Amino acid sequence: ALSVVARFKIRPSAPSSLCSRIRTTDRWKFGSMRCGVATKSFPLSVSTPPSCHKCGRAPGARLAAVPLPSVLLHDHLDGGLRPSTVLELAESTGYRHLPADDPDELASWFDQSESGSLERYLESFAHTIGVMQDAEGLERVAYETAVDLAGDGVVYAEIRFCPWLHTTKGLDPRTVIEAVAAGLAGSGTGLEWGLII
Repeated sequence: ALSVVARFKIRPSAPSSLCSRIRTTDRWKFGSMRCGVATKSFPLSVSTPPSCHKCGRAPGARLAAVPLPSVLLHDHLDGGLRPSTVLELAESTGYRHLPADDPDELASWFDQSESGSLERYLESFAHTIGVMQDAEGLERVAYETAVDLAGDGVVYAEIRFCPWLHTTKGLDPRTVIEAVAAGLAGSGTGLEWGLII
């Protein structure tokens, strides 16, 4: 049986130029961002706390600019393909049902944020699943998913898909799972991942 185990660790680190008080995890709990002993010197609802008496910076100002790692749970593998990949996979697999043949037009068609139609939203999955019917395509989609997620700052992702939806051209579910796992593992991004099947 195929077993996928992912481990996840976050090692937060603050830039060395920040006051040591800012690095504590309970800085907001005590109601003060001043260095030294925590006090109830300003209410928690104040959006701009007083500046640090040592470094002169408003606490949190620099931290807000530091990208934080993200965790993505239940991300649909077939819901985030690059439009150019959909077109290339359609060409290589002989899928002829796409609503557009230009990457920009296809991207616009896939954007269902304003349609208000569940039927049209679900139709997009018919096209992405339609082009994900061979092991090479599945591996490529998984690889690109890992690259795109890591590029967005995701450090751990649980990827959801149904192996049986990718068997219409003869793949067995185990081969589908192995292809997806190979794509995720081969990305070289350091993304930790798990599969929801």
